[in-house]
Amino acid sequence: VYLKKRNIIFNIEKIIHNFMFCWRHKKPIFYYLSKQIFLNLNFFYRKKNIKNILLSLIKKINFFPKFLLKNLSNMIYNRSNWCISRQRYWGIPITLNKKTNSFYKNISKNFSSHIFFYLKK
Repeated sequence: VYLKKRNIIFNIEKIIHNFMFCWRHKKPIFYYLSKQIFLNLNFFYRKKNIKNILLSLIKKINFFPKFLLKNLSNMIYNRSNWCISRQRYWGIPITLNKKTNSFYKNISKNFSSHIFFYLKK
């Protein structure tokens, strides 16, 4: 109503579409916003770009089949941010730890209110 009164609506139409269903469970799939953890691949750590560090480290891994190395390398090279968090319902939870006084404190339980990555200067 607000937009219509100001004559700034471009188009109004009814859209009919198919609903997404899980191929395995045959149940509807709902998309929703949730908090995620992203790794900034353009960040510099000890004067080195995180993206370049990752690219050099994955070369030390034996991939099978070999083409997976190229796939992962291309994915890292072409991204600026990488979502590393997982949804517990269908993915694997990740554990975040902060090193304090030579022991690790788990911060995953309340991760939405914490800073996720601690890097030494």
